[in-house]
Amino acid sequence: MSKQTIDNELLSKEREDIFDEYYNLIEAFKIDILKAGISKEKQPNYDIIERALTILERNLDDLAKFELKKPNLVQLGNSSIQKMLKEWSGIFRVLGTRREFIFDFSYNILISSALLANIKKIDALQFRKYIKFLSPRRMDRLNYEGEDESGYRRYSSSSIAVYHVEDKKGMKYSARRVPRDLVNSDILANSIKIRRNNNNFKSILFDKILNLEIEDLREKINSNHIISEIEKERELPRNTSFEWTLELKFNDLNDNYSATQIGYTIWSISTALEQIDGVKVKLEDWGLGSRWARIKIQIRDFLAKEEVKEVLDKSKDAVEAKYLDTPIEEAKKIKAEREKLQKETEGLIDSKDADKLRKLEIEKLELENRAAEIRIMQDKLNVIKGISQLVADGVIQNDSKIQVMVNDMLFLEKDNEGFRTGEDIEIIEEDQIIKKKEKDSES
Repeated sequence: MSKQTIDNELLSKEREDIFDEYYNLIEAFKIDILKAGISKEKQPNYDIIERALTILERNLDDLAKFELKKPNLVQLGNSSIQKMLKEWSGIFRVLGTRREFIFDFSYNILISSALLANIKKIDALQFRKYIKFLSPRRMDRLNYEGEDESGYRRYSSSSIAVYHVEDKKGMKYSARRVPRDLVNSDILANSIKIRRNNNNFKSILFDKILNLEIEDLREKINSNHIISEIEKERELPRNTSFEWTLELKFNDLNDNYSATQIGYTIWSISTALEQIDGVKVKLEDWGLGSRWARIKIQIRDFLAKEEVKEVLDKSKDAVEAKYLDTPIEEAKKIKAEREKLQKETEGLIDSKDADKLRKLEIEKLELENRAAEIRIMQDKLNVIKGISQLVADGVIQNDSKIQVMVNDMLFLEKDNEGFRTGEDIEIIEEDQIIKKKEKDSES
């Protein structure tokens, strides 16, 4: 039996467990509601969420039929959906007796089901990005935690605890224990409330969820335009700005923390990122336990964000190159293209055809302009390389174990035994905070 088959069988068992968890919670909620004597018109309609979960589960069953031919596809669908359901489960425990939340969550589950049915139409990374988009939003959680009058974020270790879960592959990811005792817990699911209210996903036929047979409804939503609908909802205005969080965690078993090294790590990463036009870095918080520092990255626009992503990604490559002792590949395609353009230009100028000369001169100018663009790109790459190396140096030159979390997800981890990569920067991007500027504001 292959490792891929074993992994898929384990995923299948875990899948059964997560669905059972939801169905068991629903039954417990029904009992609680009966005991509380809540009137029927105020009770959640659990038939809706049960139908939505059934459709999702059957779509996973359909995907499993490709296990022999496309095992990676099966693993992608199973693992992504399971992770999404696990991330929602804590919130479901808190809000599962609220009528409107059941509508909102069911709507979201149907979107996930339709996306799963279309998994073969998009690449793996795009599918993971879309599923992350349908998962609990970091923005909702931070709004829920709130800010005090001075603008500092409040974190209550007693009620809202951050912890890190390690999966079977050793990957750590951030999770949150959600409290039951705070009144505004609806905020935790605000994004899916807005999603259902806007009803941007008309093709999932949510208004017919109780009227059609499950298989009829499943057939209709599985053959819909879900990809174009999800892409449309993800569109943002051009004047959108962003906020990312980078958290550095230092751990030394001998409790020997070098102030110089920790200071250099924070300085190098902050200095590097602030060399990007449109980026400001602020030290948001720091603390003891081990040692940690949380940095807020304010990003002016889409262009600055792409440069932040590139710098962080290349810094990961630089750290990896240090530990694997391999050179970093850079700008090879651009160099090849420039050499090709140079040869083409030389070939064109050799022509003596007077009638074609003017056209050739125009083409030569175009080639020179393109070559100039490539030189600018090359210079930009060199700048990005330098900035990325500064970020990497901040990690490499610290003797402590370092864990770098970006937007509450593991980005990279370094200790005496080596280097481990975390989540893809494209998935990390999905948990950014979106700041929509006022129309009259250009700041």
